[in-house]
Amino acid sequence: MLQVSQKAGYFRGPKPAKHCAALAEKKKYEQLEKAMNMLETKKQDIIAKLNGGSGSPQDFIAWGARLSALNQELEEKGLRGLELAELG
Repeated sequence: MLQVSQKAGYFRGPKPAKHCAALAEKKKYEQLEKAMNMLETKKQDIIAKLNGGSGSPQDFIAWGARLSALNQELEEKGLRGLELAELG
């Protein structure tokens, strides 16, 4: 439905739904990018600990497990980022 703005003297239509969806996808992509940066920082911290050589065997097991989980999460978020990029 078109509306006439009496102040400006022009027609205004409803905002296209496609535009709103694109903005939502862009926001999701930006949030995803921030989360991936945070995960990458954590990953680098763990790698530094592993390369440092100081820690108990239990520490190395825990760090290795955490590193594996971070890699998995980064991969999943990376795939989601590709999906969002294709939609946008």
